[in-house]
Amino acid sequence: MKNTLMIDLETTGKRPGCCILTIGAAGIDKNGLEVNFYSKIHHDKSKDEGFDDDPETLAWWRKQDTATLKEAFSGTTEGPQDVVNELYLDLKRPPQSWCYYRLNASTGLDPIPNI
Repeated sequence: MKNTLMIDLETTGKRPGCCILTIGAAGIDKNGLEVNFYSKIHHDKSKDEGFDDDPETLAWWRKQDTATLKEAFSGTTEGPQDVVNELYLDLKRPPQSWCYYRLNASTGLDPIPNI
């Protein structure tokens, strides 16, 4: 069995460079070890790191129910790079054979070769 990892991002747009609101990951490695990760990102801190919003997507978010909107926009402390670093550290545990990515405001998640 190969390592399998799914990552889900909630964002304020469909194109690279839009604010990331949440990052979730779930997976299992070839030894049966599970990884589960979920973190909410402070919207303003995402903007501080160079991300922006798509007005059309923000309008879509405003049409969602209150609980969904609160969940998506309730990040309180960390920016996107901090959260990606946390996810990286979570995935760095043995067997260390995951594929790693770095957050890039203009292109999204970029693969990091040879880690």
